[in-house]
Amino acid sequence: MKRLIIFLCLAAFAISCGRNTGTSVGNDASEGVVYELNTRQLTPEGTFDAAREILPTLKEAGVDIVWLMPVYPIGEKGRKGTLGSYYAIKDYCNINPEFGTLEDFDEFVAAAHGLGMKVILDWVANHTSPDHPWVEGKPADWYVRDENGNTIVEYDWTDIAKLNYANSDMRREMQNSMRFWLDRGVDGFRCDMAYIVPEDFWAETIPALRNEYGELYFLAEGETPWLHEVGFNTTYSWKLHHLLNDIAQGRACADSLAAYLEWNTNEYPADAHRLCFTSNHDENSWAGTEFERMGDAWQVMSVLCWTLPQSQPLMYTGQEIGNTKRFEFFEKDALEAYKTNSFTEFYRYLNYLRRDHPSLRSTESGFELLSATDEEFSYRRTLGDDWVKVSVSLKAPWNWNIVTSSDLVSRVEPPLWWVGMKTPLQLLVQGKDISTWDLSLEGCKGISIKEIHKAESPNYLFVDIAFAPDAAAGTVNLRFSREGETFTVPYRILEREENSAQRKSFTTADAIYLVMPDRFVNGDPSNDNSCLTTEKADYQAFFGRHGGDIQGIEDQLDYIAGLGMTAIWNTPLLEDNEPQSSYHGYACSDYYRIDPRFGSNWKYREMVSKAHERGLKIIMDIVTNHCGTHHWWMEDLPFADWIHQWPEYTHSNCAFSAQNDPYCAEIDRENMLGGWFDTSMPDMNLDNPYLLQYFKQWAVWWIEWAGLDGLRVDTYPYNEKYPMAEWNKSVLEEYPDLNIVGEVWSNNVPQVAYWQKDNPNKDGFNSNLPSIMDFCLMSAIASSINSDYESWDEGITKVYDCIANDLYFTNVQNMMIFPGNHDTARIGDVCQKDPAKMKIVYSLMATLRGFPQIFAGDELMVTSRDLSQGHGGLRVELPLDWADDPVSKDLHDCFSTLFQWRKTSDAVHNGATKHFISRDNTYAYFRYTDSEAVFVYVNNNPSERALPWDSYAEMMPHIKGQGHNVLTGEEFIPDGMTVPGKTSIVIEFK
Repeated sequence: MKRLIIFLCLAAFAISCGRNTGTSVGNDASEGVVYELNTRQLTPEGTFDAAREILPTLKEAGVDIVWLMPVYPIGEKGRKGTLGSYYAIKDYCNINPEFGTLEDFDEFVAAAHGLGMKVILDWVANHTSPDHPWVEGKPADWYVRDENGNTIVEYDWTDIAKLNYANSDMRREMQNSMRFWLDRGVDGFRCDMAYIVPEDFWAETIPALRNEYGELYFLAEGETPWLHEVGFNTTYSWKLHHLLNDIAQGRACADSLAAYLEWNTNEYPADAHRLCFTSNHDENSWAGTEFERMGDAWQVMSVLCWTLPQSQPLMYTGQEIGNTKRFEFFEKDALEAYKTNSFTEFYRYLNYLRRDHPSLRSTESGFELLSATDEEFSYRRTLGDDWVKVSVSLKAPWNWNIVTSSDLVSRVEPPLWWVGMKTPLQLLVQGKDISTWDLSLEGCKGISIKEIHKAESPNYLFVDIAFAPDAAAGTVNLRFSREGETFTVPYRILEREENSAQRKSFTTADAIYLVMPDRFVNGDPSNDNSCLTTEKADYQAFFGRHGGDIQGIEDQLDYIAGLGMTAIWNTPLLEDNEPQSSYHGYACSDYYRIDPRFGSNWKYREMVSKAHERGLKIIMDIVTNHCGTHHWWMEDLPFADWIHQWPEYTHSNCAFSAQNDPYCAEIDRENMLGGWFDTSMPDMNLDNPYLLQYFKQWAVWWIEWAGLDGLRVDTYPYNEKYPMAEWNKSVLEEYPDLNIVGEVWSNNVPQVAYWQKDNPNKDGFNSNLPSIMDFCLMSAIASSINSDYESWDEGITKVYDCIANDLYFTNVQNMMIFPGNHDTARIGDVCQKDPAKMKIVYSLMATLRGFPQIFAGDELMVTSRDLSQGHGGLRVELPLDWADDPVSKDLHDCFSTLFQWRKTSDAVHNGATKHFISRDNTYAYFRYTDSEAVFVYVNNNPSERALPWDSYAEMMPHIKGQGHNVLTGEEFIPDGMTVPGKTSIVIEFK
């Protein structure tokens, strides 16, 4: 795949990574990506503990080595600014209390090692602070002194005292100080101003320390070649850095870069690595960010740093999130917010490009300069059958293009897998004429090719992979060969997360918050448009994209948890590349890619993790019935029957009674199953065994990759029912406790009940689908809430009648109840914008059997922007200023009180139900266990009603203790009680 990439087109390139990856660069740290961590500025806290929380993000971004800027106490004498320079060290063997303690440091190092990253310390061997204890406590000749016996400074470093390396005791103490940190587990040092420390000190020290501690990594701030001779792995490429600045500013050109490459080859040993960077602590604070110095050329310059011969790339604090501020060097000046974004994806892409291609990492790879003009500066790196070709323009518009040997294969799906899975792995391999190549696999113990299947299209292979019981995680190489030509595609096999198969799911104890991402909150406006997708943002268009994204959900996690919600179901986040109305996400164009206008696969996983930290589960909305017309495979289907095809467009008759109708005509059943849901939604054919296996793996992949807690399946009865029953069974074999809820949109109770697992259907069919959505109850609430009069079969009696039909359901507790969702009328519109009616709905949702789902904004009585626009009008953004509106604030507080309480009520989660019939537009029911009970009374009339407590006498044996009103906390005294009109009460007895 050729990738011509500009900013914001980055989310496509970093989906093939997982957790527990280990050290990706092996033993040679010189091949790894270095991250310079400024502890003071990375987080608001400025501590090791706070920085430790960001390590997983850095690891997933592809960082291999964490370089900690000096962690030692800072001198006070001559101190610059308030906090002083990190490089004016007062004690080599202690921790700056600003950052924490030695124990905090140890925990940081242990955490980094646990993630497979190395940690190196910034070592300042040239000087100390002028109030270092050595100045007064050691012989005077430990320091270089002037004729008056004063310690001396260099440059404008007025806060330092220069050490004297002619003193052998000082040298030994310096070495012992380094040993102090090696004994604590650090993996090496970045040596500040290494080139002005005597050569013989390094020649003695580095080999000695390696002899004692094994493989250590030494990075020299310096560019003199002798640094490599004395043992440094990597030296600074300052010359390249300044040249890149000059090129970006129009002061140098392609000839200069070509000359630099020739100079570097001649000047340095062939196995030397050179640190390449667009920013570091000096450049950022004193010369400006990469955006200031390089402008729009920053990406091109980064590509060069990551791909030129002998390069070892460096990232500085904040670059991975696009930091645009110059950090104050002597003051606290932290990043304003640490939010991953498209910058993160850019660096992740480059880091994983290096990881997957040894030709970029190894100093043994060949280098061929193909073109050296400003319009196209291109070169090829080659090692064995692995090669990478890089092309950049060294002037505006600063385009860049990378092609690799692996790109002969357009995609391999799933993008990675895990050892220890029950689900069989069948790789879909797609590429031009790929079926004409021979394929073998090498690289990991116990993993082999079991069988290869060719499709009808020559551009696909389906490859069954076998895992032995002792199969090991790692990277396998898919080796393709044809007529003497070979190339490899790396494929990663990961370790599973501990207890992944035993993950728990959503239950009756949960309350689910439904989010339509594009219409929720725009947390990252920079991704509102993407060159990878067609439709652009149009914030006022009813059916256009409004910019909501994963970051917006992340930003509101505390709000959602504060409501008493315990789970989030978001409508599809996968790429939908339809040219119009793509905001809803139900016309998928890539099943393994989060839409870049929402974020990335990594961003999604990050959001899941942050949700879990707040006690929120995540339910993924998936669509097996149809894809989008712009799905990548629609240009070249693997098999003709991959989708249902018709001579002309044929819409489904939407009569899913055809699935269980004993009298259904075959033509109607065929139309129901094979007709398209929409002109933009081709109907998938799950009777194709390769497609069915594809979808089994796909569901499992997202659960395992993102750490999901459950699934919601869209348009469930439109799928072929027996393949879907097999699909459910397969997913649940992998995750026995997982819950899956299916959309069965019907008010016909037997038709809805038919689709729940273990329902005693007369035709013997078992869907294996654990949970179903209760549209029957939704309709009953919507059709009764506005009734203002007593009637035999109108008003709130409809809810009673609906609940009375529970005998038809196999598991009424495992049903999703809701007053509305993204496809139905807004409950605020249904309630005619009446807060009193909304509170009745809240009470019902908080206490009826099943698990409730609330559409985002319904807790605030959000209503449609324009009822005439249907879906486009009702799918509106969350009003972030809700607290300023007294009505919204009151409803929010009522809602959150009820649902925070619901989390504690076992009677609601697991209790039985007893309800009492009424023909006066009221409804009373109890939820109860042996130890507690909840009483709910709804007066749906406009006027008050006396509470008929005596009518509930049969429930008295189940009531323990004094009752309290859940909303007000008041004691419940039923005698003579009246309930105001359009009011509900919820009473808890414990």
